[in-house]
Amino acid sequence: MQSIILIGDEPFNLDFIKNLPKSVDTCSHEPDNSRYVLEYVNDRIYCDYLPEGILDYEKSELLHLPFRSPRFIAMLYTSNEIMRDFFLENEKYLANIYIDNDLGEIVPMQEFMYKLKV
Repeated sequence: MQSIILIGDEPFNLDFIKNLPKSVDTCSHEPDNSRYVLEYVNDRIYCDYLPEGILDYEKSELLHLPFRSPRFIAMLYTSNEIMRDFFLENEKYLANIYIDNDLGEIVPMQEFMYKLKV
């Protein structure tokens, strides 16, 4: 499985993901609201809220974020195509989000989306 981390400002949480328009077959969530699952025909995207996510970052990394109180959601997936389609489908809603692409880069969503389109 691959993962990326979405970073937003308060009140960014799983409700944000739940409220995005999406073309999935079904969605489900854990009773404690720690995981939200987007279920496609042949795959799933697992969205995990990381309340302690800030502890995984150095102060120097966080200084580049424009957020007072950053919030973190990990997205676990196996299909690059489905993840790409999810981001492209919701591009305008994700405009103020940053992404940790798991390659040592934290970039604005616009920069990440540009790379997806090329």
